[in-house]
Amino acid sequence: MAQQFNVEFSGRFKPGFAEADVIRAFAERFKLDGEKAAAMLRLGTVTILKKAADWDTATRMQAVLEEIGIIVKIRPDTSLSSLSLVTAEDAQPQSD
Repeated sequence: MAQQFNVEFSGRFKPGFAEADVIRAFAERFKLDGEKAAAMLRLGTVTILKKAADWDTATRMQAVLEEIGIIVKIRPDTSLSSLSLVTAEDAQPQSD
């Protein structure tokens, strides 16, 4: 399974972007109501905006979010949901 990543809101907006404008643009872009968008983008709070995404999806989302004034970080997803289980039989080396 390929590595997966989380896109995290850093708790900050880019300089020069007004909080109300960023929240409105975020709500419009992701089809959220204003209250939910505001709750997700609370300043000073790290929030995972996208969980367990592949690298291409994570970087595209980062570009969109930063364009509307949201500073995000991409971090490896270390949650158990991103892990796959291997049975003991699967882990045995194959003999030729």
